[in-house]
Amino acid sequence: MSKKTPLVTNGTLLDHTTAQPIAVDSAAWFEWLKADEHHTFHFAHPSGGFTARKERKQRGQWYWVAYRQAHNKLHKTYLCKSDALTLSLLCAASEKLAHTVADD
Repeated sequence: MSKKTPLVTNGTLLDHTTAQPIAVDSAAWFEWLKADEHHTFHFAHPSGGFTARKERKQRGQWYWVAYRQAHNKLHKTYLCKSDALTLSLLCAASEKLAHTVADD
């Protein structure tokens, strides 16, 4: 069985491991982000998509980081902890990465 990366599109998380789509910013969304088995998802946005990854930092806390590959270069921007990752923050990160890529 192939492993599919969960997708956030139009304010909804689509994950083959969940029975139903999950609305971003809902209680189920924040529970999904905090779960140990979830470490990545793709975010689709008109300004360009990115892959978000949950990474442990030096102090042992988990943070989400956004990555976008463009022009043979990997661009990244820090997002936040799971309990603060909202749709507006995801959209802002997509736009920030779009400007970073355009400046290259």
